[in-house]
Amino acid sequence: DPWEHDCGCQCNSCEAVASCSCDQTFGNSTTLPNTALDLSLATCGCQCDPWIHDCGCGCESCETKSNCSCNDSGNSSTFPNTQYDGSLATCGCGCDKWEHDCGCECPSCANNATCECDQTNGSSSTVPSLATDYCGCGCIAHICECTCARDSCDCQCEQECGCNCTRNECGYDSPDGKNFTPTGGDGPGGSCKVSANCYDAGQTTGHPGFYAGGLFTSYSGPITASLVKYVNGVASTFTSDYLYGYLVTPVSAVASFPNLAVKAAATIDNAFTLYFSAVSEFFKTNETASFQSIPDDFKVFQANTSSENIPGSIYQVSEGKVELGNFTLKFYGSQGALITNATELDGFNVSLILVTGEGGDSSSTTSYDDETYSTVDPADFYVVDKSSNAEAADDVVGINGDSAQIDFSLAVYGHVGYNFQVVAIVNRITTTQSRVIGNFRIDPGHMTVSFGQDYAQTFGSGLAPKVVRVNGEANATDVDGLPGPLRLQLEDDMGNVMTKSTCTNCAQIRLLQCTDSFAASASYPTCASSAQAYCAATDGSKCTASDQFLDTLSGTTTASVVNGTAEFTDIQLAYVLGAGYKLQFTLNPAGSGTTEAFTVTSPHANGEIQVPDDSYSVAGVNNSFFVRPYELEVSQDPAGDGVDNNMDGVPDAVAIGVPFRVQPAVEVKGDGYYFDRDWNKHGFAPVTAIISSTACAGDCTVNGLSMTGTITGVSTHGKTYTATTGSLPAINYISGNASTVDVVDLYYDTTLKGVGQLWRDLQIDTASSYTGQEDVVLEFRCGPNNINVTDTYWYTSVTGDLFDVMGGPDPPVNLRVSNYDNLGFRIEFDPAPILRTKPLSGYIIEIDECKTGVPYSCQSIANPYYSAAYGINTILGSDLTRGGGFAEEILVDYSDVAAGEPMEINMTLTPSRSLYAGDSLVLFMGAPNVLFANFSSTCALSGDDAALVTHSVDATTSQLTLTVASGSNLIARKPVFLQIPLSCNALMPGGAGAEARYGSNVSYSLPPV
Repeated sequence: DPWEHDCGCQCNSCEAVASCSCDQTFGNSTTLPNTALDLSLATCGCQCDPWIHDCGCGCESCETKSNCSCNDSGNSSTFPNTQYDGSLATCGCGCDKWEHDCGCECPSCANNATCECDQTNGSSSTVPSLATDYCGCGCIAHICECTCARDSCDCQCEQECGCNCTRNECGYDSPDGKNFTPTGGDGPGGSCKVSANCYDAGQTTGHPGFYAGGLFTSYSGPITASLVKYVNGVASTFTSDYLYGYLVTPVSAVASFPNLAVKAAATIDNAFTLYFSAVSEFFKTNETASFQSIPDDFKVFQANTSSENIPGSIYQVSEGKVELGNFTLKFYGSQGALITNATELDGFNVSLILVTGEGGDSSSTTSYDDETYSTVDPADFYVVDKSSNAEAADDVVGINGDSAQIDFSLAVYGHVGYNFQVVAIVNRITTTQSRVIGNFRIDPGHMTVSFGQDYAQTFGSGLAPKVVRVNGEANATDVDGLPGPLRLQLEDDMGNVMTKSTCTNCAQIRLLQCTDSFAASASYPTCASSAQAYCAATDGSKCTASDQFLDTLSGTTTASVVNGTAEFTDIQLAYVLGAGYKLQFTLNPAGSGTTEAFTVTSPHANGEIQVPDDSYSVAGVNNSFFVRPYELEVSQDPAGDGVDNNMDGVPDAVAIGVPFRVQPAVEVKGDGYYFDRDWNKHGFAPVTAIISSTACAGDCTVNGLSMTGTITGVSTHGKTYTATTGSLPAINYISGNASTVDVVDLYYDTTLKGVGQLWRDLQIDTASSYTGQEDVVLEFRCGPNNINVTDTYWYTSVTGDLFDVMGGPDPPVNLRVSNYDNLGFRIEFDPAPILRTKPLSGYIIEIDECKTGVPYSCQSIANPYYSAAYGINTILGSDLTRGGGFAEEILVDYSDVAAGEPMEINMTLTPSRSLYAGDSLVLFMGAPNVLFANFSSTCALSGDDAALVTHSVDATTSQLTLTVASGSNLIARKPVFLQIPLSCNALMPGGAGAEARYGSNVSYSLPPV
């Protein structure tokens, strides 16, 4: 017989087999085959063997074989006429059975046909009637041993003939009536086998080798659960991909599925069922009742990313809308697995809505989760179903094809505001159906600010404030205060007002200051960046600290947006000064008036616009405005020489070509308050001193008046001002590099104790040093120095009192000297003409006795205060200019301590004339050798004005010398307070220490208080 190779499913071919010689008598092979085939799959037998066709999975049918004739010896005389592949066909004698090995999906194998056998030769007397029948003699079987599973089963052994069995009778042993072991033949392991059929009570047929009903307690193979999905009546079967816990091993014939659950599949409009199977589904149950599977959770992702929900917190309107982006909604099971089996036919969808604060107030912090919200008109919320790229009906989107996910895009039209939320509501889910998938604000694409009656004028190129008066009144641009009222409009990027935008107190106005504008900066700011402006002054109740900012704008600084518009009706500037300020309008995230200005990097970012705005201004030219003082106050007029016209104790004239003995000073005022804090938070504020064109009886050019300063010029960028006639000169008339030591602008001055300017060395010259000028008036202006204007409202000005510019008095005439020998001499002279511009208070006669060998005897020395023009440029002796004859009253009081104890000494003076650096006051305090006996050499004076003076003491004479410090002045009629603190160790006279030095009878007293 040929060698047979058992070919299963998906085999390519059955290899040719080698021939072998056979024992013709008994039908047994005498040798093993010479074959390359697996020996476990190869068998060798004589020509009496049966025809076998091995049919694997997927076979459609097993064709009927033709008969073949056999001789008495059991050998076939011819090959069969068969339709089978010759490599799969073998021929045996007619006594053998036809066997059909049926695999999966093959038609069923019917019951065995009955055949009669020749018990002696072991050959059948008939051939089977069907190709699918098993026929064998009673002595030989070829079915493996089997087991009956239950006592109630009538387990019977059926014996069948097979090839290569010996002629011995095939028997079996069964100790329990369930388990059967063959005997006889070639024994266990050979081809003599037994099988058991189990029949239920009342049945006559069963399942060969298996069991009908009951528990198969000895079965230990796996049991598999399978999931079936029906879509429109069409079933699809799934296992491991869509089930948890689908495979178990039975225990005592019972298979329990404790963790069986649907995984990654869901449906509500279709149905799922289950069935259970064993042995590669040879046995399987009926399907369960149908059921649905619903997702446990969902997430929304930005399309093609792992980032969840709507990105960002701020959007800006572009092309009339806000594109929120493309998104994908994915479903998840209760164990976190992504659902991958769900289609557009399974009935899942998401409804998307846009909500804002309660009552439509987009500044409200209420939300969808608080159940206090308003739904935005769906017509303004554009939802696109990405599966069709069409607008979703009713903003509801279903699954995209068979992707198991929902794809959509979102956009918002016509709205601006702080608080918006997008809510996704899934129609069926086991947890929360709705979820906020985005919380964001929408800023306008553009903003405009208009002002005036009916808001007829809009800030822009050529129409933006350049100069604003602090605490001013609303008027036209650059006339006084901020123009008003002000209106802010929220627009899209095409200039259309966003009329659907509403929020409460969500718009705010703040005052910004250029970061390169600060006190005493000496240059106008370029304003490349800006930040919140802070208080530079206080009235005692507002702006009480330098880190405060809310009171820099008076009026109501927050407003509600109604139909895309916010109005500010009473805004003015306060407590600020100088160059480099801007207004900033923003959408206020806090909904209150307590927030600072926003720092922005581009126009309209964060819903912001500035006035002036960078979109229409030039850096350093018109991109900020100047805040001019509400008022300037003259603290000190030029004076110090000549006649005291106003009887204030100070001469009211100045000398030609000589620095004013009393230098002018001005201070800054707001409306009812001074800038008297040293915070230096204000901007650059240039100031100019000019000779008023209204002075000099209307013409100061007649005598060629000009004013010059070297340490402090007439302005920030000018040393000299020449009197003019006609209209007032422009602010920047004084130009050029001043090259002065001190910057001339308004900043905190310790002498003035406020923001102002104290000049140091101004003087007036005339065309002729002999000719003075009556009724001169200085004017002081503060305003931007880079704008050429003639209108007075561009700057704040103040004029001082009249004073005269005088020349020196003419020397006496007709001088006559008469000698009286050694008795003396007589001097006679006539006075020169006495004028206001050449005042005369008296004559000084100096006598020097000339002596040989005495230095400087009868020699004159230069007088620094006069010139040769007056004929008295030299002096022989000393007058007031050398420090003689000047007294000041100083109020002194002492702390009440015991004799010999340290005490405080307080000193207050109001100078009757200005004292300058190097000028000294000498006080004889009394109690010599006692008062300052233990005085500390490292002691520092205290008091408000301690920095203005230095001090020294002479303990022996109890002399205290106060000297005006370098760079400081004591201004006439400005009180000065000084204190010698306890730490200086000035001693109260008296006590044991004093008596030991001076004796008990000596009385020591201080000067009277």
